Amino acid sequence: MSKSQSNLLAQVQPLADILTANSADEEASLSFLQLALAQAQRPIVTTSFGPQSGVLLHMVTQVMPDIPVIWVDSGYNLPATYRHAETLTKALQLNLQIYTPQTSAAFWDATRGGIPSVDDERHGEFSKNFKITPFQKAIEELRPDMWVSSIRQQQSDHRAGLPPVHEGANGIIKLAPFIYWQEAHLQAYLERHAIADEERYFDPVKAQYGRECGLHKL
Repeated sequence: MSKSQSNLLAQVQPLADILTANSADEEASLSFLQLALAQAQRPIVTTSFGPQSGVLLHMVTQVMPDIPVIWVDSGYNLPATYRHAETLTKALQLNLQIYTPQTSAAFWDATRGGIPSVDDERHGEFSKNFKITPFQKAIEELRPDMWVSSIRQQQSDHRAGLPPVHEGANGIIKLAPFIYWQEAHLQAYLERHAIADEERYFDPVKAQYGRECGLHKL
């Protein structure tokens, strides 16, 4: 991590105290984002346009309307996901930046026989092509100093030990304003703010609930 990033981390880390462990508070999460993003020069937010994705997109754009929204579109998304992405992009006026794999889903299916299972030796190559490499391209082009995501502790063993503010393996400071929230809290936020949602979703890399796609280990 560079000296400037170390200084930024030192400024932002104390803000984690705004969020109360094991609870959800909309005002606290909003205040946390407002104060943290005020310190950033090149922040980004990521989305999958999966279920309840509108919560983070709605809140973060209240704070910074033009923040780059990074979406790695694998090409394997359901039609419902593409329609949902269009709906939220228009409703929230998102500054959407779409990154796609070098090898398309159609090309992979035709030459490699479709999506490999998690125990298939090709799964590492599949994950790299459809998630990791496109996201790394986004990082190289945008050079973010701060990354906002909707990860929550209850989602996986890896995320269970993460704090609201931490340094990613790539040196980017990562913010998780909903780290302590449960699904019920997210659903209540959607209903409270009348935000569109879509439950039909498929991630070809994760293959199962609670498994990391790889991005949040960067």
